[in-house]
Amino acid sequence: MKIQLLLLLLFTLYIQSQHCYHPGMDNYDVIDYNISINLELKEKSFSGNCGITSSILVPTDEFILTASSATLTIDSITLADKHKLKFSHKDNLLLIKLPRIVSEKININLYYNGISDFNGEFSNGGIYFYESDGNIRAATSNQPFFAKKWFPCKDIPSDKATAKISITVPEKLMAVSNGILTNVTQNSNQDKTYSWETKYPIATCLISIAAAEYTLLNDTYTYDDGKNFPITYYVYPGYDEKATEDFRNTKKMIAFLENYFGPYPFKDEKYGIAMVVGELTTENQTITSLQESLVTGEGDAEPILVHELAHHWFGNLITPASWHHTWLSEGFATYAQAFYYEYYLGKEIYHSIMDHFMSPKQGTYVGSVIGKSDTSFWDSFSDRVYFKGAIVLHMLRKVVGDSTFFRILKNYTSNPNYMYKNATTEDFIMECESVNGEQLDWFFKQWIYADTDSIDRPVLTFDWHSEQNENGYDVFVTIKQLSSHIYTYRLPIDISITSSDGEIDYQVISDRGEQVFILKCNSKPLKVELDRENWVFKELKVQ
Repeated sequence: MKIQLLLLLLFTLYIQSQHCYHPGMDNYDVIDYNISINLELKEKSFSGNCGITSSILVPTDEFILTASSATLTIDSITLADKHKLKFSHKDNLLLIKLPRIVSEKININLYYNGISDFNGEFSNGGIYFYESDGNIRAATSNQPFFAKKWFPCKDIPSDKATAKISITVPEKLMAVSNGILTNVTQNSNQDKTYSWETKYPIATCLISIAAAEYTLLNDTYTYDDGKNFPITYYVYPGYDEKATEDFRNTKKMIAFLENYFGPYPFKDEKYGIAMVVGELTTENQTITSLQESLVTGEGDAEPILVHELAHHWFGNLITPASWHHTWLSEGFATYAQAFYYEYYLGKEIYHSIMDHFMSPKQGTYVGSVIGKSDTSFWDSFSDRVYFKGAIVLHMLRKVVGDSTFFRILKNYTSNPNYMYKNATTEDFIMECESVNGEQLDWFFKQWIYADTDSIDRPVLTFDWHSEQNENGYDVFVTIKQLSSHIYTYRLPIDISITSSDGEIDYQVISDRGEQVFILKCNSKPLKVELDRENWVFKELKVQ
């Protein structure tokens, strides 16, 4: 255990060391990246140039980027007029001296070469080069702060820009990236260059390249009016049949997500999936990376495919403004998984999935869903972010009702203040309250911000008895919050009474240590249940 804790500490320190921020990065807004990269797969190295067009927000005579000190060597930096610029490169920051104070738009070109220190595991990132049995492959993983390991950039999620990505690879390989394929150039040295371009802004954490001897499988998503967009699958040789089976429900997934969350946000480009090696499954914008081990032909990856596709609304269309707010991406995509199965298989399946999310022992999800640190990996990608985030949405749905809940989500994804931009937790709460028409601060205060770090859910117990009266029966239900000495929750919660006449449901609000609710029943009650469908995240002790 001590070794595990030490490894976790070292890993956390490593991730924190990868996060770089300099106040000078607030002085500009990136408009466009123009990345050209040549992959030397056998040598596990690369060379490239990156043109960065930016709008200057605060007049400045320096330009500051992130660039890995471990993997990138900067050869030269020039302005658009070829004027060479002086720079220093230290501690993953690139400080570029401009010849004068700049107050408008600027274009800087950076020439560099690099190596990879990425082994393909979830805990690291950059470019992963892989060779086995004569197969050479490469793919990137950027989240949270690893884009700067293969191109100089402003590696924070709140600065989105369009991108052009050109990848040069050996002739037998195919290179895949975000957006649309604009050109394939056959070079004289038996290399090929694949040029891709995004029409929509993209965060650096979502920019992706993958290269392999791919087989291309094509499909089309068509609307009732005849308009369509391409669906493309890039699969390894020999995986055609398995991939066709595993991906057969993609169009069904898109239809479901569009129905509840609005039109597919990138229909002027594509939706694609690229097989990759390593633990690199990621929701890269318009080109999901799916690790090879998940393509089985048995449909095992369907929950993951729904999750990554849902990110195109929650994470790609609307990107969390910082890694503090990752639950706006991961919690929402995790919830979409459960709701997808409700939509196609019924509410019983949905509740069984949510029950599973809520089943870990008390304290597993303790603390705020919002990360306390913008640099701690496990603060941004913990089970608390994924599963408690989904549980919060599950409970919100019950509190406001289905109609309001789904209107909230559709309004959120169609709000021009957030579309193709960024949002914070506070932005989402404002959207909820605007649609709901009532404040929900009590709800988010206890579930998102988490006033206590001692428990992650209330501990409840209840009992009941009935007394006959001239009109039927009074049912006395006592609910105790056994954890009220730590924190008292406000819990709208259902009580279901079964009698010979059938069932009747009441909703009460438990907001004290102990309360007695007197409910009416026409005939003798046979059974009383508290929160039968498990809408409230709680630990229920049986008396």
